Amino acid sequence: MKLTPKRSVAVAAVVSLFLFNFIVLGWCSFSSYLIFYHLVKYILIQTVFLILVYLYSQRSGDPSLLSKPYFQLAIVCFGLVLFIFCVQDLTAPALSAPDIDSSEKYFIAANLYNNEAILPQWSRELLRLVSTLGPASVYISIVESNSKDGTKQFLRKFDKLLDQQGIRHRIRMSDDADTSNRIINRIPFMAEIRNQALEPFYETYSATNQSERYDRILFFNDIVFTSEQILHLLDTNQGNYDMACSIDFDYSGLYDRWVARDRNGRLVSMYYPFIQDLPTQQLLRDRQDFPVYSCWNGVVALDTKPFYAHQSLKFRSSKEGECYSSECFLLPSDLQDYGYKKIFMNPRVLVTYDYTSYFLWNELLRWKFAQVFMEYSGIFPLESDYWIRGNITQEKNYECIIDDFH
Repeated sequence: MKLTPKRSVAVAAVVSLFLFNFIVLGWCSFSSYLIFYHLVKYILIQTVFLILVYLYSQRSGDPSLLSKPYFQLAIVCFGLVLFIFCVQDLTAPALSAPDIDSSEKYFIAANLYNNEAILPQWSRELLRLVSTLGPASVYISIVESNSKDGTKQFLRKFDKLLDQQGIRHRIRMSDDADTSNRIINRIPFMAEIRNQALEPFYETYSATNQSERYDRILFFNDIVFTSEQILHLLDTNQGNYDMACSIDFDYSGLYDRWVARDRNGRLVSMYYPFIQDLPTQQLLRDRQDFPVYSCWNGVVALDTKPFYAHQSLKFRSSKEGECYSSECFLLPSDLQDYGYKKIFMNPRVLVTYDYTSYFLWNELLRWKFAQVFMEYSGIFPLESDYWIRGNITQEKNYECIIDDFH
């Protein structure tokens, strides 16, 4: 097909739209992997539209339709509409960072194992978070154990980078591991590993100078997240909480159901809206923080006052006579027993353990239509979750389940 002047204008218009997307999205983005995701999504839509226009022009018997002014105008207008939606995606209120108390000190802890795939993004967002909170106000403690991939090598480089930036930290790596696959052996091991990550924090118990103590603990799993999400987590319930949790997902739905309980101590479902308590469901739909009995679910923010007041408060395994539970469940359960009941989940902080699930759930739960479909279509009823239909027993103020997987 000969490239006439009019067709040249049409091609130039399309190319200009694509370049416009690249330039402006690069300017307004907050993370390289999100810009790539939104770019690909909207450019694919533009491409499909152009292919349909071209096919229509061929079927109509008038191949010159593409060069006609009204088609060129339609292409430009369609591209601009997509561009506006794309900018809204990247500048949505949920992605903007709330104000954080600059006078507070933060202890950041993490356990890592075989996380080479996500560590570049994980470390980049962690450094962005530290930059916002203030490097002088932060201590980072990372414990890695028995990784078989490139996690150790990456952490050695990250250790040097933290040194260069003057960020206080401790990174401990070892080849110790629980070689048993049985959960009864794994929980004491994981409790010990998590307590190792908090050792520099425990050392501040003896500090007589208040300025040497921390105000908040941030404890990370091996998740995909953004700095802005963690700032939202710190701002849960306007900062008035004993413990605040994200919501974590895998490809099929809510992930850490062994730990999470609703405000009445009931088990939660993998299917939206996850929780059977009706007032909590409404808070979730409105993307408002909602109270729970327990949670962990990817990353948590903890007020340090309970730890300084009760220095025996640590990760642990179940005691004799207790329902066998995760160390991540027993910590909020112990907080409840001590009277610290302000435990919340934050539905604006959705995290996952891989990039695909991150984009899936952060995209789905932004759209009201998707929420309504998941809730009312009947395809994913809460009670269909095998977890809720399992062998449930009542332990103190919460439900626990005897399950072959745990």
